[in-house]
Amino acid sequence: MPVKFDPLPLPKFDISLLNYLNQSFERIRQAFRSVNAELNVSPDAEQVLTAQAQAAANAWGDLATIGPIVTVKTGARAIVMLSAQQLPAGGGDCRMGYAVTGASTLAQADDYAMISFAANQTVNAVLLDPRLTPGVNTFTAKYLNTGGGSTWLRRRLAVIPIK
Repeated sequence: MPVKFDPLPLPKFDISLLNYLNQSFERIRQAFRSVNAELNVSPDAEQVLTAQAQAAANAWGDLATIGPIVTVKTGARAIVMLSAQQLPAGGGDCRMGYAVTGASTLAQADDYAMISFAANQTVNAVLLDPRLTPGVNTFTAKYLNTGGGSTWLRRRLAVIPIK
């Protein structure tokens, strides 16, 4: 069954751009919800953490407030959506990605992450992850910075299972 997806009209560049992105994410999620109902996989799941968190390590890992964390039943693939306001420090960059545990055991990989070089930048990524083992999988956001003391705000992780 083809899913009809009518894109929203692109707004002028102003503060409505964030609302546009949130509406676009929601429309994508709604389209996949109807498909997932027919394919008998879990509905999508999402967690948003609004608290500010910092990392000083130059290796992938957790922040003081771990997550976001999302657990869903997937097929062999899922669409993973990441979003955060990232503030790199010390002349480096900051990255947000995820690791998967449960039916799958996948460490964080640079190919499945988003990166920011500019201060006070909201970054979004929509990734198709075909590396999954079908079953219940837990997606946990992971972080890396190559400068000193990078900060993340409004961290979001959403997963849309695909059979």
